[in-house]
Amino acid sequence: MLGAPFTQTPVQGSCLEKPFDQVWVMLSKREHIQLVMDAKYWKTAHQRAVAREQWLELQKHQLLASLARYKAKLRGEFEQAQDLQRQSHQQQLQQGAQQRADLQAQLNEALAQVRDLRQRVFGRKSERSKAGGQAQSKDCHTPKPRGQQRGRHGHGRTTQAELPLRHETRDLASALCPKRGLDLQALCGVEDSRVVEIEVKAYAHDHNCRWLAWRGVR
Repeated sequence: MLGAPFTQTPVQGSCLEKPFDQVWVMLSKREHIQLVMDAKYWKTAHQRAVAREQWLELQKHQLLASLARYKAKLRGEFEQAQDLQRQSHQQQLQQGAQQRADLQAQLNEALAQVRDLRQRVFGRKSERSKAGGQAQSKDCHTPKPRGQQRGRHGHGRTTQAELPLRHETRDLASALCPKRGLDLQALCGVEDSRVVEIEVKAYAHDHNCRWLAWRGVR
């Protein structure tokens, strides 16, 4: 039931007058309650919206923080992987350098051995040619004769001390010189000489196979 409309003239000259202060609206009790309920409902909805917005903002900050932490973690793992790869590459370079140094040392040792062998093979001839004088180095294409060389002291006749000795005394068949036919005169003392003789004997080797003989008997 609507109430009787009424109007009231505001006080003239008031400083609180607004454009709608002089306009009066008549409402029923039901409409008033409905407006109050609507106002409370929308106020609550507004509070919920504000809370939801705050919660979403908080979730947003949490997601951004987690993304930042995950990004920092990925950056750290990437830098760690780069460090490990760099260390591995450095180790490989060091190993390669060490292997190269070892191979170079082996090569130098092999070259030194080759030089030493060459010096041993060819150095003696050059030293002998220098020691022998410049006369022998004029004709390099002439082959060097084997055996005892001229102008060099030999080691002498080799003594055969381990061979058994057999003494023989021989007389001259004739007392005349075989060339002129003159008489020979006796000398004081005797003339000794040593002859080394090698006796060569032939022999036959009889080879018997015991295994074949035993196998034939069986």
